[in-house]
Amino acid sequence: MAQQTCCPESRKSKVLLAFCTARIVQQAMKFDCRAVWGDTSVSLLNSTRRHCKSMKKIALLLPLAALLLTSLPCSAQGPLTPPGPPAPTMKTLEQIEPRTPISSADYVIFNSGSYYLTSNLTGVALQNGITVNADDVTIDLNGFTLIGSGATSGHGIYQASALRNLRVHNGKVVQWRGASKGGVYASGKNNQFDHIQAATNSYGIYAGAGCTISDCSAYNNSDDGIWANVGSTISGCSAYYNSDDGIETSAESTISGCTARYNTGDGIQTGNGSTISGNTCGNNGTGGNGAGILVTAGNNRIDSNNVTHNSRGIDVNMRGNLIIRNSASENVVNYDIVADNRVGVIVFAPNNPAISGDAGGVGVGTTDPWANFSF
Repeated sequence: MAQQTCCPESRKSKVLLAFCTARIVQQAMKFDCRAVWGDTSVSLLNSTRRHCKSMKKIALLLPLAALLLTSLPCSAQGPLTPPGPPAPTMKTLEQIEPRTPISSADYVIFNSGSYYLTSNLTGVALQNGITVNADDVTIDLNGFTLIGSGATSGHGIYQASALRNLRVHNGKVVQWRGASKGGVYASGKNNQFDHIQAATNSYGIYAGAGCTISDCSAYNNSDDGIWANVGSTISGCSAYYNSDDGIETSAESTISGCTARYNTGDGIQTGNGSTISGNTCGNNGTGGNGAGILVTAGNNRIDSNNVTHNSRGIDVNMRGNLIIRNSASENVVNYDIVADNRVGVIVFAPNNPAISGDAGGVGVGTTDPWANFSF
């Protein structure tokens, strides 16, 4: 069935119809009502005669108006019958939340995709909290805590070394303290970990080669707070009060903008070919023998770090490294560096008298832009 409506060609007929209708009304109104209401200046007979003539004209115009009305051309505007049943207007649950929920511990991921915690989860003895058996997986802890069973636990989140492309973020992993276990223990390649709080585990976060760890904190873990394999980047992290090293990488990595304090071992440790810059390391080696920064191989750049109150400030025990623009204060030994390294001159900055106003000070003892400082 098609809807009918007047097309542009019918506009002249519409105008003519309107004109005829107006004439009909005009003729009907010509009956002089004054004669009816007793005005003696008007003849009722004459008014009635004129009215009769007007009604004759109306009788002649009515058929013409009807003919014009029925002859107006019309055109179709499309079918009114629906082409099919209405499409669904509500989104499916998968469209609203395309990720997979994790609602219990001892969970195994077999397929690539995105997963999220729905609540705090507590693991059982000798089992991992979440085991990842696929590449290309994202786990959103969703602000919740993955809780281990203590000394009998497995790993909080586990990924084998043959896998890759895991991301874990936005939550806490605690009490995964089984021997050599970790809150996050993911030795695969090219992983990302961010905004994770790892506390009271064996390893806080243990990561494989080529990983990125950012904005994480590791506290009171019984091994390293954060450990990463070769080619990794660690930035903006905090490692505090761990029983071994705060942050450690094997080689050829970048550690920048991190804070390592009160760790029993070293604050930061690396092997060969890394850049360690802009970090703050204090009070490491407490109850043990640790350095603020320890370098165990060559080809590293140690630049612009501040080390204070450690057993050793900056400890470099292999040749071939570059050590520039660092500052060290109140360590048992501020700098402990073997021969054949490239070291910016180490200057003991002099004390200044009190300063009040816009000028003063006696300088820092050198104008060398690459100098290291003791103070």
